[in-house]
Amino acid sequence: MTRTNASANPAAPNPSGQLDAWGWIDYSVPSPFSRWRWHIFVNRFLICLLAIVAPLGAQSEPYACPDTAVTVDAGSPEAGQEVCDLVARASTQLASCSLEITRPLTITLADSLSDDCYGQFFCEDDLIKVLSPQALAAAVSDDSIYQALPDDTFFQGILVHELAHAATDDMPCPFESCLLGQEYISYAMMMQSFPDDQRTMLIEERFQRQIYRDEVSLMILAMAPEVFAQKAWLHFSQRPDPCGFIGQIVDGTVLLDTEHF
Repeated sequence: MTRTNASANPAAPNPSGQLDAWGWIDYSVPSPFSRWRWHIFVNRFLICLLAIVAPLGAQSEPYACPDTAVTVDAGSPEAGQEVCDLVARASTQLASCSLEITRPLTITLADSLSDDCYGQFFCEDDLIKVLSPQALAAAVSDDSIYQALPDDTFFQGILVHELAHAATDDMPCPFESCLLGQEYISYAMMMQSFPDDQRTMLIEERFQRQIYRDEVSLMILAMAPEVFAQKAWLHFSQRPDPCGFIGQIVDGTVLLDTEHF
């Protein structure tokens, strides 16, 4: 019961027209409801509130991937285990190029992401968000090179891409940002995760040649990310020791980025 001293606020409305035993206005039944209407209103409000809260309480807990510091929030333990299996496969691939995930990570499946992204890595929160397989399939446009890929293959590639970001987040950088080096590695690892025959379908004929380092740039990444993906893969795969080249980027021996003024 909310009580207001009648003498303190003489202009206050009196919904019930009654004072309680202490001389306070009874606001337990606000106007214009009568007591029985108020009870109906409260009951309906509680029912609606429970209808909203109940699904939230039914959500599953994040699933911990065995033998890793990765947890997955995928909506169910079964879906969580499927993503964990993909994470294990991705981790093995990344480790073959000396890329290791040493930080705890949470991977969340989403129905949509900002900026039309397929996946996002939030370094400050140790969080990876990726579109669910169903949402990812719907998000790929008809003119995208990734339309040629099976849905599960592309989903695996997006996971590899974001996990590569997590693995390279702490690599040395003499500048404010070394985005180019990180994206080069992430796209190269994503393309490497695709089976050979499926990856071949993604490479446009005009790029079937030697790719030079200056063709892999932040401008191309911003203007044509799918072109960047193809060129990053081709440049990477054309190195005498591709994974050794990745290691040189990670340890700072090779610097793809330049200072921006």
